[in-house]
Amino acid sequence: MQATDELRYLLQFADYDTECYVANVINDCDEDPEFSAVTANNRIKCLIKVWQEVDSNCPYTDVPAYFEASGFSQQAYETFEHKRKKEQQYYIGKQY
Repeated sequence: MQATDELRYLLQFADYDTECYVANVINDCDEDPEFSAVTANNRIKCLIKVWQEVDSNCPYTDVPAYFEASGFSQQAYETFEHKRKKEQQYYIGKQY
């Protein structure tokens, strides 16, 4: 699929919005989270898939590479993964 300028434009906003959502997940309360780590993970995986379908120069290929390319620390990634694994046990909905 050939990416149009408009699609690239939208993907950049989706990328930014996802990055903000991930930051909210990382900084969220552990006991009563407002933001879903599973939803964030789903968004990252879907974003990667769409980027790869429209552009072979996608800057990341998986979730850890997304975190690195987005400037998150290894500790932030580990915090995110801890929250995601905890939540996935009771999450209702599709998990990619």
